[in-house]
Amino acid sequence: MKKLRVANIGLKFGMSHIEGAISYGAEIAAICDCNEDNLRFAGERYSIPSDKWHTDYMDIVNDDSIDIVTVAVPDQLHKKMSCDLLRSGKNVLCEKPLALTRRDISDIIKAADESSSKFMVGQICRFTPAFEEAKKIIDSGTIGEVYFAESEYAHDYMDLVDTWRSDPDRHGVIGGGCHAVDLLRWLVGDPEEVFAYGMHKLLPSVEYDDATIAVMKFGDNKAGKVFVSTGCKRDYTMRTVIYGT
Repeated sequence: MKKLRVANIGLKFGMSHIEGAISYGAEIAAICDCNEDNLRFAGERYSIPSDKWHTDYMDIVNDDSIDIVTVAVPDQLHKKMSCDLLRSGKNVLCEKPLALTRRDISDIIKAADESSSKFMVGQICRFTPAFEEAKKIIDSGTIGEVYFAESEYAHDYMDLVDTWRSDPDRHGVIGGGCHAVDLLRWLVGDPEEVFAYGMHKLLPSVEYDDATIAVMKFGDNKAGKVFVSTGCKRDYTMRTVIYGT
C-alpha cells in the first residue's frame, strides 16, 4: 500500500498530530510554522529533513504530492488555511474550534462540499477512550434512561490573555467550551432550548465573560448543563457526569 504523505501546519499544538501520523505509518512530507525555533525542534525531534521545513503554508498548499494536512494554528487562521488546502485537493484535519464566526464556518463547509477531499474537525472528545466507553454504557442501557448530563471546560487563561486567545471573537465557550458542548451533543443529543448566564470577574484584560453556565433542555425529558471558566484557579479539567434512571 502507498504510504500516506502527511503535512502539519502549526507545531506548538501540532506535535501530537505528527506523532499520530508516524504511529500509523504515514510519511511526514512537510512541517510548517512561522517560528523557526519550533520548526527546528520538531524537525530534529522526529528526524524530518530540513528541506521539508517551511515557514509559509502556501508551500504545502502548492505541493500536489501531499495527501493529508493537519491544521493546528490559532483559531483566527483556520478558515483561510482550511479553504486554501481544500481547494488544492488536500484532505484536512483542522483543530477545534472550526472557526470563530458562523460566516467563516459556512465558508469552510462550502469549500469542503465543493471539494472531493475529506474534512474533519478535531473534536477529540468523541475519540477519547473514557468518553467512548461512556457512550457504550449509555447506548447499552446499563444506566437506564439518561435524564441529566453535565460537562465543563475549566482552563486558566491568566498567563495566556496577551496572546491570540484574547481576541474578543474567541469567547471561552467557542475556543475551549466547544469540547464540552460537542460532548453532550454526542452523548445526549442536540438541545431544543438553551439559556445561559455569563460572569466576568477573573480576566479584566479580555472583553468576553470569563465564566459561563448554560442550561439545556433536550427532547425526551432530558436536561443538561455546560460550565466554562477561562480564569479558574484550578488544574485543567473536562469533568463530565451522566445521570441515568
